[in-house]
Amino acid sequence: MIGLAISPTALAARRTPMPLSTINPLVWYDATTADKLWQDTGATVPVNGGGNPVRRIDAAIGAEPLVIRNAASPASRSTGVSFGGSGIDMGVTLGLPASHAVIMAARIDSWTAAHADLFCPHGTNGYGLRAGSASEFLARIVSNNLGLTDLDTGADRSGLHVFATVFDASTGKASIRIDGTTVASATGYNGALDTSTVLKIFGSRYNSASVTGELFGLGVLSSPELTKVSAAETHLKALMPTA
Repeated sequence: MIGLAISPTALAARRTPMPLSTINPLVWYDATTADKLWQDTGATVPVNGGGNPVRRIDAAIGAEPLVIRNAASPASRSTGVSFGGSGIDMGVTLGLPASHAVIMAARIDSWTAAHADLFCPHGTNGYGLRAGSASEFLARIVSNNLGLTDLDTGADRSGLHVFATVFDASTGKASIRIDGTTVASATGYNGALDTSTVLKIFGSRYNSASVTGELFGLGVLSSPELTKVSAAETHLKALMPTA
């Protein structure tokens, strides 16, 4: 009989995700690392304990920080960074390419309105990953001028998850992934996304609706390539608590 055993080295290689240097994200944020967190937007007062206000998260990869957009109402330090008040959100100005993926490890506790977005490229031609309901967080893509109808996951996605939106301008396809699985997709994407935009998190595209929960990590990729998206999801999942 031919032996079919797999060596421990081979098994370890299968479990090890593609390194971040190969994924090559545009920006990458680890909200669980205290030395990337600041109590002020100017990065002069470090976060040094649980409950400290957080107004800035420096990128682990990339140059642009995530900065609180309402300085009077900061997020706060916990395992990651907690968002717990109406109108609190963070944003970063990005040159977001037409083909891209936005991936976030987060916990969603509640939201103030059906039009509250977990994250959203905030532009005339943009989109949001939106609650879509007052009672369930459906993780719905709602877009403007991108050729897409609303794209819905069809189930409540509150709680702990890795969320991803993947846009491929070459095929016209947009997809939503939850915990490493594509749960909704559609064609018709015209690639007309604003190339310079503010990526907001835990807020809303045009108003004060907000999401209450916790950010553990966030990555933005300039490639919709599934192997890279999947590897990024694995890295971000590792930042989340197990329960």
